[in-house]
Amino acid sequence: MAEAIRVKQVAIPLKQHLGVPAVAVVKPGDQVKKGDLIGEIPEKGLGARVHASIDGTVGSVGEIVVVKQLA
Repeated sequence: MAEAIRVKQVAIPLKQHLGVPAVAVVKPGDQVKKGDLIGEIPEKGLGARVHASIDGTVGSVGEIVVVKQLA
């Protein structure tokens, strides 16, 4: 079995492709679990929903969402 890679934080862009950027549905300090929705497609927009890739705490929200891994 492969060993899991541990990271201290991830930076997840809200713009995933040529469409419009997702709108953040989290704010700094929010707790998220891997797979939780962090960015929603704007109404009538062509885009992609964005999900957390790790469990952690949202550190900042802007064009990217920074999630800091729980200790």
